[in-house]
Amino acid sequence: MTLPQTSSPNHLAEEEALIYDWRIYSIRKALEQRGKATGVLQIQDLLELGHLDQYHYSGNKACDRAIKILELNSTSRVGDGCLGANL
Repeated sequence: MTLPQTSSPNHLAEEEALIYDWRIYSIRKALEQRGKATGVLQIQDLLELGHLDQYHYSGNKACDRAIKILELNSTSRVGDGCLGANL
């Protein structure tokens, strides 16, 4: 697999840019394999990508666990601060 040259924003560290580029490359390849390289995407198309559409280490499972622990429901409102490794 050959990754494209990094095109991520300059403020990202080299390692972060590589991970970002890998994820975008992998999403594009997965969609291509499903015949969805171009055209309109539905939410189900992204959900079927599994861990590729999540930046969490545990993918959707991490979100599901947080929902359960925090007792969130369809009327809950949640903000994502995207704090990550830049603390």
